[in-house]
Amino acid sequence: EIENKVNESLESLGIKHFDLCLLAKKDKYLDDEQMISYWKIMEKLYKEGKCRSIGVEDMSILECQKIMERTEINPMVNKVLRTPYFNKKELLEWMKKNNMVMLAHSILGYEDEILLNQEISEIAQKNKMSALEVVMVWNFMSDAAVVIKGKNVQEIENSLKSLRYKLDENDLEKIDILRQNEV
Repeated sequence: EIENKVNESLESLGIKHFDLCLLAKKDKYLDDEQMISYWKIMEKLYKEGKCRSIGVEDMSILECQKIMERTEINPMVNKVLRTPYFNKKELLEWMKKNNMVMLAHSILGYEDEILLNQEISEIAQKNKMSALEVVMVWNFMSDAAVVIKGKNVQEIENSLKSLRYKLDENDLEKIDILRQNEV
């Protein structure tokens, strides 16, 4: 069914390939055998050129290792929720060692709570940046890619401008220690 859905989507969009296809483990009860079976379909799509990159979504180190031990092609990307409160530092370091890219989504957290954080606000003011730019730069400087959202082209362009900024090591450390309740 996955392969059919990908083929239907490619045809309906009039394109030959997707830049990235993700195996999302939305169902926490997906067993290891199902996960491996689905990943092998992803490998086939990659080998056929229908996906330029293949990856996973919200998977732990252990889940990624299970895939890597039993399949030919390792995940190239892991899309995860990453905020200063849930910075996934251990996962990020493991992924870098295994040539995987962390793709951070929901970087401001739920309800954009990060925008209200005093430490982030002070760093933003010091560096003449917005709180959103601080969090984006922190992700980029940590070697995490970011899912950029916008209601229009202007918002997306403004977000991309944050690539020109840098934070000093002290600011990066202040953000890193904001971790709360991380599992």
